[in-house]
Amino acid sequence: YAVFLQNLGYPWPTLMAPLSVWFQALAGAALIAGWRTRSFATLLALHFLLAWLTAHLGQPLRAGWPALAMVAIALVLATHGPGAWSLQAW
Repeated sequence: YAVFLQNLGYPWPTLMAPLSVWFQALAGAALIAGWRTRSFATLLALHFLLAWLTAHLGQPLRAGWPALAMVAIALVLATHGPGAWSLQAW
């Protein structure tokens, strides 16, 4: 993953690659639990939008649809918030 980021021109790819993976794991766990849903979903939407802009802009839509789907899902969670069974609701 660090080589992939280096090829895209990211600064400090050996630091950014594990940071990105850990952020996605932490944010995903927080969303599953329903903890700080709006905050983590907003950050994930920005994260995956940046991923799409840097890795897939100018390519056919088919190539970048997973990143765009993540942006859409994160925006829905950011606008609707956690559900009734979340930690926040509890």
